[in-house]
Amino acid sequence: MPVHDPDKFVQAMKKLAEENNSPYRRLLSARGNIGEAELPVIALGLGASFFVKEDYDGARRFFHTELDVAADNLKNVLDGLQIVAKNYHTAEQANILDPDSVKDSAAKIDFSTGDIKGGAELVATGFLWTLAIRHMFIGTALKGAGQISVAAGISTALWLLCTPLDTELSDAQSKWESAAEHLNQFILSLSDVMPLFAQAWYDSEGADMFTKYMTTLKNEIHEGALLVAGTASTLKSIHNHLVRAQTLWFGYSMAVLILLIWLQATQAAAPPTAGAVKVVIELVGGTLGKAVGSWIGLVGETSRAVLISAGLAPFLMQSFTKEKKAWSYGGTQYDGLDLKSARMSTADLDVLMHKY
Repeated sequence: MPVHDPDKFVQAMKKLAEENNSPYRRLLSARGNIGEAELPVIALGLGASFFVKEDYDGARRFFHTELDVAADNLKNVLDGLQIVAKNYHTAEQANILDPDSVKDSAAKIDFSTGDIKGGAELVATGFLWTLAIRHMFIGTALKGAGQISVAAGISTALWLLCTPLDTELSDAQSKWESAAEHLNQFILSLSDVMPLFAQAWYDSEGADMFTKYMTTLKNEIHEGALLVAGTASTLKSIHNHLVRAQTLWFGYSMAVLILLIWLQATQAAAPPTAGAVKVVIELVGGTLGKAVGSWIGLVGETSRAVLISAGLAPFLMQSFTKEKKAWSYGGTQYDGLDLKSARMSTADLDVLMHKY
């Protein structure tokens, strides 16, 4: 008889799917966390959005789709186990699992909504920025100091481009971390469930197929947990860099504005033509005139190029996993997350349910 202990078999099923900390509920929770880890358009700052947002959305779509497939297939397997249990149980015990406990929540997420979220903030920010620049130029319209005003505008614009929405980024990072934890807990809780199945159900083709399926799923979930945790780490790294870049450009803007205030306070009609102040103006404002010396202009332009590189280059080096790709971690080589392969076909499910 394939099911040697029907009561223990039912107990194993409940631990697999019905309890709050069951592997199945953990899988649904991980999928839900990733579905909620949405970022508005300007969450990464206007500048970073061009470099990072598309890759981030691609990663979220990839992981959500993989977990969606895994959850859907596991639900089909659970339905098959229900039939196995009913074949060896009395009619009074036919309702093995509480339907509400194993109900699969809505899995689809609308990425188009995520892509336009924050559009109103983007328009408002652009409007305020236009007003700020206009007033900046009016307030600093000193004869011969126009290029310093341009420098102030550029530095303030760069500060704006690097300004993240801290709350949204922190929340998204937390969702990815929570998803990784649920996947890790899936593996741990499964280690308590499978021995019960092994004791209650063996010596059958269906039992062997189920064990093989759960082993494959466990291995893929382990890989998924590492990759999801890596996404959270990447997002945190980007957030930290945005804060550093924002601080850098804020300091740069303040230096320019303080210089402008000093010029207006002293009613300077033009930048100084000699002394250390001339060098400071050149470094902050860029190449104001050929009369001050080409080497000073070169230093000024080079300094700003370094600052811009410091603000943008790290974004170009960030990457998110958004497709199956081989990778290694801790000396272990992985072939790339592919939960679509960890599944039971219709023919396999038929074996699971009916081949004793």
